[in-house]
Amino acid sequence: MPDVASPKRCGTLIWTSLSPWLVRRSSSSIACSHVVPGLNNMHLLLTVDRSPHPNEAEHRLRSVEMFWITAMAILWGAGTGLLIPRAAYRLSVPPQEPWRTACPAGHPLGGTATGWLGRARCTEGDRFGPSTAAVALLMTVICAVLAASTGARPELLVWLPLAPIAVLLAAVDVAVHRLPDVVVLPLAASAIAGLGAAALLPGADGSWRTALLGSLTLGACNLVVFLINPRGLGFGDVKLALVLGAVLGWYGWTIVLAGTFAGYLFGAVYGIGLILAGRAERTSRIPFGPFLLAGTLAGVLLGSHAP
Repeated sequence: MPDVASPKRCGTLIWTSLSPWLVRRSSSSIACSHVVPGLNNMHLLLTVDRSPHPNEAEHRLRSVEMFWITAMAILWGAGTGLLIPRAAYRLSVPPQEPWRTACPAGHPLGGTATGWLGRARCTEGDRFGPSTAAVALLMTVICAVLAASTGARPELLVWLPLAPIAVLLAAVDVAVHRLPDVVVLPLAASAIAGLGAAALLPGADGSWRTALLGSLTLGACNLVVFLINPRGLGFGDVKLALVLGAVLGWYGWTIVLAGTFAGYLFGAVYGIGLILAGRAERTSRIPFGPFLLAGTLAGVLLGSHAP
């Protein structure tokens, strides 16, 4: 039998029968064939195809795109997380009291924007407020998860700016059981306006109409709960519902229900845990804002993956 083309030169041997195959050559492929005498209509077709599959190329492109989106979100989360403790400390005062302008030791707070932006240190180097490392880590995780779930859709440009403000509100609520109007009301307007702009961009995966209706509906429902049981829900939580309803409503009414239920469930589990541990009574009040925000985050993650 004559020599057969070497696999090292031509590639994988593929036996074909019946009629001879038509081998098309291109710049990205190499094909050769060798007829074996005595075998009618039997060819050794040796083909090496070096052209990438279209689906593989698209998958690689998306992987690179997601890598950079997630990387930028992580940097955004870590950077903004460093600035949250100072603002949280200044805002953590009881109602009717002015915002703090000095550290616990009485040293003035420096920094830009009249002392609102900067690390949680005073002019003498004393630290104050929530743990900077913990807040920065939390922000990094939240932004990374949002980027990974939302992808390159335009609503990510709304979620990322809202995330540090949400964490700021949660920190203040934990400290003094308060959600300041100076933060909540502009946040609600920003969420609705931002989603309205996102709806105009290609690739948006939500509805601004349901976002607006969700904001009004959830705010009205929480207002009813507040009027029925003021000790169970603060009025700040009612105003916060305007933000949460808009965010959840972007993905539809099912997500509004799921995210709201998750928030109330998280709060109930935490309260029951405190009671069982003997650290609270049934009439004790807990900061409810962080749990409503956590439920909203869960709703966003669920909505971004919904078909």
